[in-house]
Amino acid sequence: SPDELTLSESIFLSSLIPSPKYFRYRFDQNGNLKPYMENYFKLIAGRLATREKIPQVEADSLQPFIKLAGPALEFVQPVDTIPVDTLELIPVVPAP
Repeated sequence: SPDELTLSESIFLSSLIPSPKYFRYRFDQNGNLKPYMENYFKLIAGRLATREKIPQVEADSLQPFIKLAGPALEFVQPVDTIPVDTLELIPVVPAP
């Protein structure tokens, strides 16, 4: 239920509102939140502290830790580990 969510979980859920389908790109193949999301967490926590919704100490110490588990983990996009030479993808047409 909502009252059981941590601050990090609540902030993550707020990030889903603009584009709910893209949550899967915010996690690595192990279900851990990617590092680039840390800036979003700091921004939202700072705004919450400015509006006195949370203490500044809590905003400063926030760790953006979200780990997917269960069925949601199946939707995470795997990292592409196969190197591709893009020149091989472009057909070469000899000059006339």
